[in-house]
Amino acid sequence: MGSLTLKIRLALLLCLLLALMAFSGSFAVYHMRGVTASIDTVYRDRIVPMQQLRLVSDAYLVDIAGAVTKMRDGSLSSEAVLSVIDEAQRRIAAQWNAYKLTYLLEHEKELIAEAEPLMAQADVAVVRLRTLLEKKDILGLRAFATNEMLHAFEPVGESLNHLFEFQIAVTEQESGRSKVAYDMAIWTSMALNVLAIAAGGFLAWAVFTRYQAEAGVAEARTERLHRFYVALSRTSQLIVRERNPAVLFDEICKICVDAGHARWATISVIDGDRAVRKTSAGPATELYAGFPAAESINANSAKNSLIVQSLRSGFHRVSQDFQNDAEAGFWRDQAIESGTRSAAAFPLRRGGRVVGALSLHAAEAGFFDEALVALLDEMVADLSFALDTIDAEQAHLDAVQAMREREQQLAAIVESTMEAIITIDAHQRIIVFNHAAVAMFGVPASAAIGGTMDRFIPTAVRG
Repeated sequence: MGSLTLKIRLALLLCLLLALMAFSGSFAVYHMRGVTASIDTVYRDRIVPMQQLRLVSDAYLVDIAGAVTKMRDGSLSSEAVLSVIDEAQRRIAAQWNAYKLTYLLEHEKELIAEAEPLMAQADVAVVRLRTLLEKKDILGLRAFATNEMLHAFEPVGESLNHLFEFQIAVTEQESGRSKVAYDMAIWTSMALNVLAIAAGGFLAWAVFTRYQAEAGVAEARTERLHRFYVALSRTSQLIVRERNPAVLFDEICKICVDAGHARWATISVIDGDRAVRKTSAGPATELYAGFPAAESINANSAKNSLIVQSLRSGFHRVSQDFQNDAEAGFWRDQAIESGTRSAAAFPLRRGGRVVGALSLHAAEAGFFDEALVALLDEMVADLSFALDTIDAEQAHLDAVQAMREREQQLAAIVESTMEAIITIDAHQRIIVFNHAAVAMFGVPASAAIGGTMDRFIPTAVRG
């Protein structure tokens, strides 16, 4: 693995760790599904049948036998006993048939074959019992309860008890197998988890050793990010307090240079079909020596300008190796002379339209990484927001001034008219009492304003 990059090592180790974890989880799920299926089988084919067998046994030995005993003792009528017998026989048929539809083992089938003839004999006895009840043969019923009933029902109970015990035995076997499967799943999962932890430890060791080797680079990057966010904070403070676009442009360029975002920075704005440099920071004169302060956006040479490309597209443009950039054109020679290794341009918007661009130049190739580009995008977005805010505030001030002028014009018209004008508010208080009204009522405006109309025109007259 010595020749592999850190990303490949991390990817391989992570894949190994995930594969082990996935296998461990799948193995545990597979065996747990077996345990769950075994529990479901025990419930469906053993627990439920035990309940069914108990209901069949109770129908013979508890319901029918108990009803006959109560009738013999005189606490139950023959009609009531017949009703109990009917219900018991329905329950016996339903539960026995439902039981035989469950999954039956071979020995269980043999026990059923032994039980059914005994149940048939018991049913014959029940038929005889029903005949005695219908004839109301008290002596015959007492003899049946004393002799025939136990001989007919007890063998059925014993046979059903054998089936019941068989269910318990099979349940214990299934429980044992489930426990073995569960223990196996647990121990195997633990072993696989230990292996996964070991792989994770190796992964952590690999990351740590590589981190140690790159600690200096990481520390420098952290410091650089700190400067980035300091610059963003300064930008936020600037756009809050400053309302002069020219000052904003100057300060943004200075912040970019002071914070180490670029060796020099300029801001150009659109003026007709030209891009005009308005301000700069850093040794920009070295880069632009011999070049006019404005360039045509539509000129053929402009297509190689990152500023013009950004103005045209509305997106940032970055060249990480400007001196070897085939699209740099004649700007490449100038870059070599000035020491520019990478450059970027970011569009400025005002009212939703691109009105300018922030251009940055650095002496380091690959300087504008993803983090810095994202920060600069945010910075120019804040600057664009500040320009929109300035325009919105100015529009508000203009609207307020226009409203004041209209109010003054209206007041002059009201005062100069020869008709008495009195205006009241929603609370019937006088708010306007012009010069003609003063002459008509002989009351100064200062005394009338704030009062009610009742002083001059009674409510009854005003209707």
